[in-house]
Amino acid sequence: MSSLELLSSQPHFPDEDLIESNVAQVEYYLHHEPEPTAYEHHLRDSLRMVHKLGHDALQRFGVDVFYAEDEYHSFCSGFASIEYTGVLVRERQHDQGMLITNAKSLFIDAGTIGDVILSNNHERWMSEHPNTYGVVVGAGEARGESMRQLHSRVMGAHVASRLQVMS
Repeated sequence: MSSLELLSSQPHFPDEDLIESNVAQVEYYLHHEPEPTAYEHHLRDSLRMVHKLGHDALQRFGVDVFYAEDEYHSFCSGFASIEYTGVLVRERQHDQGMLITNAKSLFIDAGTIGDVILSNNHERWMSEHPNTYGVVVGAGEARGESMRQLHSRVMGAHVASRLQVMS
């Protein structure tokens, strides 16, 4: 596959799932291009609080996670995967100010129930976004991640999606 192939526009991603025609190309970019990994490393400095919320949501969801550093890195990678995929498929990029407002809403306005909100919506997010879910998990499997890391990766993707589409 040539990295020059065009992806179909998806202006409503990540609210809508990746369309079939974009899956293989997004997988290619996530597996072979250096930008998603570089962005993941950049995010490691700023997602600790978000990861804690996601970690707590996974525990509420019934997933046995340890709050380990490798799980944190996978969470950051899942988060970066959604952000990078958005760059590939949206004609205009999300508003960074909106992302900050949405994070405030999830953490401050929702207070201590932010993890409950994520936990209660996690299964629905996965089932409503099977292509996105598959691409995110596939990127983790390509790295040889453990099941705990894959769960953390998917939660990172879920949180990134939620922060981009909250109103």
